[in-house]
Amino acid sequence: MVWLLLILAAGDSQARLAAALAAEQQGDEARALVDLEQLSRDEPGNPLPHLEVGRLLLKRGERLPLAEWHLDVARSLAPENPRAHFLWAQVSQETGHPLAARQALEVALTLRPGFLDARYQLAGLLFAQGDYQAAVPHYRAWTAAHPEATAARLQLADALDRAGWPDQAEAELRALMSGDATRLVAGRKLLALLEREGKARDVAKLQKKLKKDLEPEKKKPLRDLKPSSR
Repeated sequence: MVWLLLILAAGDSQARLAAALAAEQQGDEARALVDLEQLSRDEPGNPLPHLEVGRLLLKRGERLPLAEWHLDVARSLAPENPRAHFLWAQVSQETGHPLAARQALEVALTLRPGFLDARYQLAGLLFAQGDYQAAVPHYRAWTAAHPEATAARLQLADALDRAGWPDQAEAELRALMSGDATRLVAGRKLLALLEREGKARDVAKLQKKLKKDLEPEKKKPLRDLKPSSR
């Protein structure tokens, strides 16, 4: 009889959680938050309601100390859950605790090495802290999975340059110059890098190319129309 009650209770918990998340998806975040907070009070030992309350508060940008508390509870109850550490890192960063955020992200990646969102966030933290060499492999992992993420690829090039690997930074910037959306910004960054490296011939070639890109396309003169025969 006891095991049957436990199964029914677990089923009710999952149903309530699913209903709250469905309300969020339908745009009623306030209702979802009320229901999730109630579920976290009804089941304080269940990490999932705490996790979702913290995530939703973080998403809405409100009551961040409370979000931090819920996510800390979630990761304490489920220390093997990488998402709990990842979300706690996000709220720690928002509340001005970058070192705690970095440590939590490292835990998340230890638990799930393929957690790309955690890698990207950690790369940004490491870059901001001046640890450029450590940031590079995380940027590389993200950009390998998201080659269309040109902003991240520009950040990777910047990290490579600052880490003391200008040749690798140059290669990344040259690759970015092949795209219409990034040709000019990557070209300007590459020009600065080449000038700093003293590559005068490459600088001249690139200046010529950039000048051509910046020149407005010349319009052909309109031909005079012949008088109508009508």
